[in-house]
Amino acid sequence: MLSLTAGDGSALGSLTFAAIQRATDTAHFSIRVTNTGVTDVAGGYLEILTEQTPSMLDWISSGAPPVDEWWGRFQVTSTGGSTPGQERLNDSIQSMGHLAVADLPPIKAGNWVIGDFWLRQPANSAGGSAVNIRLVVAGDEAARGVPDGVAASVWGVISGVNLIRSFLISGAAITATGTPDDQVHVAARAWLIGGVSYSDGTQDITFNQNDSVPSALTAGQGYWATISQGVTSTPTVTKGIRGTTPVKPAVPSGELLLAFVLVSYQADASDIASGDIDQSLLAYGRLLGIAPATGLSMVIHAGESLAGGFQQFHALPQTVTLVGTATNRVWMEYTGAVTVTQTAAPPSPAAILLWTAVTSGSAVTSLTDNRVFVPMPATGVAAHASSHASVGTDPVSPASIGAATASHAHAEADVTGLAADLALKAPLAAPAFTGNPTATTQSAGDNSTKVATTAFVQAAVDGPRPAIRNTTSKVTGDSPYTVVDNDYTIFANTASGDLTIKLPAAPQQGRVVEIKNVNGGVHALTLDGNGKNIDGSATETTTTNNRSYTLHYDATFDWAIV
Repeated sequence: MLSLTAGDGSALGSLTFAAIQRATDTAHFSIRVTNTGVTDVAGGYLEILTEQTPSMLDWISSGAPPVDEWWGRFQVTSTGGSTPGQERLNDSIQSMGHLAVADLPPIKAGNWVIGDFWLRQPANSAGGSAVNIRLVVAGDEAARGVPDGVAASVWGVISGVNLIRSFLISGAAITATGTPDDQVHVAARAWLIGGVSYSDGTQDITFNQNDSVPSALTAGQGYWATISQGVTSTPTVTKGIRGTTPVKPAVPSGELLLAFVLVSYQADASDIASGDIDQSLLAYGRLLGIAPATGLSMVIHAGESLAGGFQQFHALPQTVTLVGTATNRVWMEYTGAVTVTQTAAPPSPAAILLWTAVTSGSAVTSLTDNRVFVPMPATGVAAHASSHASVGTDPVSPASIGAATASHAHAEADVTGLAADLALKAPLAAPAFTGNPTATTQSAGDNSTKVATTAFVQAAVDGPRPAIRNTTSKVTGDSPYTVVDNDYTIFANTASGDLTIKLPAAPQQGRVVEIKNVNGGVHALTLDGNGKNIDGSATETTTTNNRSYTLHYDATFDWAIV
């Protein structure tokens, strides 16, 4: 669970920015994000909300310049505790783009990060007046609505290109060479750093008996070394200090960890075995699927996707169980959950197919990549499949089949019946069809200039869409009030007496409700789980004025305050 406070640990309300100057940074606000849970959070993010009407508390995530015109800036300045992977975002200034979201580095349970948040108004932006900003955080697996123009047309796995994303795309296995024994072999690999993709072939790295000082190892000593990947093709080797219980050195800032290698004392040359290589912290992205040589399981790594009008955040590697002697299909649901079925039909209308794993007995015999990669656009673009059938479906260029060896020119009148036949054809410009013309029904989500048939339109109407997010206000006389399906933000006015708000009795997975106690301080606001627990309790009560709750429903843990 992530909590948000001011940098000094005090409560953080809305942030007011007055007299913003175009093309100039505003004052910086220090904020602290703390992991108050018992498990690590590796996929947290920070989101901007803007008050649409001053003093009305009508917070929106799109439809106002600060969130639509990329005003937000965020920079991690310090961390509490050392967490592998934090280095990729530390000190990097993130521009909070059209989703008004910035990535948080991994945060271990009980640890925190501190960063600066500010605005920078573009030179061509309308404005110059004051604006109120509210920040919210979320972490782990999650789903959130995406802006209009993206949700309706883009379905697939986000490639990470041109975003502030750094992860391994594929490859990078590191093995002991055996002969010579002082080397490890780095396999071919592809990776992404800061939204730019790179790739390179195989390489061998030699480790001698000297640590980083350099000091030669003596009997009983060893040193750890990191192998990491930056923007150059050659991996970086960082040695640690020798010792009887050596410590693993840090990964250089901005680079991806490939492996830790333990080099132990030998009388002559180093002798590196497979057990001396640790690749347990490899950070793959794009929802990469990896199946072991034996066993009925596979690992789905971290990644982001777009489906059903929502953006899915899958923050941590997840092991999924497969069925033996079957065709297993691995799906990403619109809620951010990964599910496995043994039928071709999607488990829900908004699910996207990631991988197909065919098993025989207790082993995976074939693994097919079904991912469709899409960018994160400012407006909708149609997705293009990552693979095609081998015969008959891809376009063929004239160059591939050969051009005519000669050309011929004839007057239209020289060809019998040509003029009369052409007169019966509809013109290319603004044709007027009669009768019942037909056309090919395009794939769901197509956003091109192709003709839309009635079947395409009906499928779009019947397809999944984000729920309308309603903002409502409730007073003491409404108590108890039960949250309805389209309630998203509720302002609870307890000025004249106690107020009880009951959460939905049968909420959908991933349901989010925001509730704020306004005009409080004397009377109690009680949140009733309506049969579900709220952070482990049946109710949650507060008398604190302006106390805000963001509640996220998970079928396993019930309601969580995030």
